[in-house]
Amino acid sequence: MKRRCVIGDPVGHSLSPLLHNAALERLGLKNEFVFEKQKVSKGGLADSMQRVRQKEFLGLSVTMPHK
Repeated sequence: MKRRCVIGDPVGHSLSPLLHNAALERLGLKNEFVFEKQKVSKGGLADSMQRVRQKEFLGLSVTMPHK
């Protein structure tokens, strides 16, 4: 499963996963990709970038406080 996510703090209210996963399902890609959300505080941005470099995530959407 290929993973993408939105990161931020707070991120619990984000509708990004709902919208992205609905689009993936409509495109017939729900078994290949998943879009999730992860709380990442100000000090955790470097760790998230490392996870992308290690291919744990294919990409990130970024919200506050990292914008």
